[in-house]
Amino acid sequence: MLPELFQYALTPTRHPAARRMGYLYEAIALSARYGRCRNQWDPHYARCREVIEAALPETGRRALVLGAGTLRDVPLTALSARFERVDLVDLVWLWPARWRVRRHANVRLVEHDVTEALTALMAGELGVPQPRWGLDGGYDFVVSLNLATQLPLLPAQWLLRRKVDEQAIDSYGRALMQAHLDWLHAFPDASVCLIADRLIETRAPGRPVEPVDPWWGVTPPPEDEHWWWEAVPRREGRGEARWHRVGVSQWHNLA
Repeated sequence: MLPELFQYALTPTRHPAARRMGYLYEAIALSARYGRCRNQWDPHYARCREVIEAALPETGRRALVLGAGTLRDVPLTALSARFERVDLVDLVWLWPARWRVRRHANVRLVEHDVTEALTALMAGELGVPQPRWGLDGGYDFVVSLNLATQLPLLPAQWLLRRKVDEQAIDSYGRALMQAHLDWLHAFPDASVCLIADRLIETRAPGRPVEPVDPWWGVTPPPEDEHWWWEAVPRREGRGEARWHRVGVSQWHNLA
């Protein structure tokens, strides 16, 4: 617990939501969970890296990876070798990631709220804007990495603590995910790779499987491939295991 407290105190953050809404806390907790679940998580991370490498365009100048936080699922060396510039985007960057990218002169860490909604949310506004950041950045390759279905989670917790109506929270969460999909389709002349949960199942001995739609009713693009990831092993979930079906969608936007 003490190392996590030091990490919380010493990690620099720019966006107020990083601390106020719990994004820094969650990033540190995720890192700690990886230490306990490494055997179940490493195959998922490896598959993500393989998919991204296979999707790399033959030529390109700039690549963008959204939700790159841990870097464990990012083929950093391959991206750095293929592109003149690689921008990795997340709201929080812990020190291990900051140190790792120093070996790649053409890789840049960007602290950015990919929803572009959190500042307004903390002020009590429930409108969801259409993200515009990066659309004029000349990106040839754009990856949304294990991010799309995570976008509503902390905002929903924030709103629940403020006694906001659950129907309004559901609508807000769906709007965040739809805006993210629309944003991915707006990068001009870019190859896009979306890696995201498509189904979550809670499995426990002697009980029916409990499926959950991580998209809250939003329709994601069709899958090109998928795999199952044991995100929460039974020992971590107090007898319940949580399995995620992770899907990949790829397309090329018009210029």
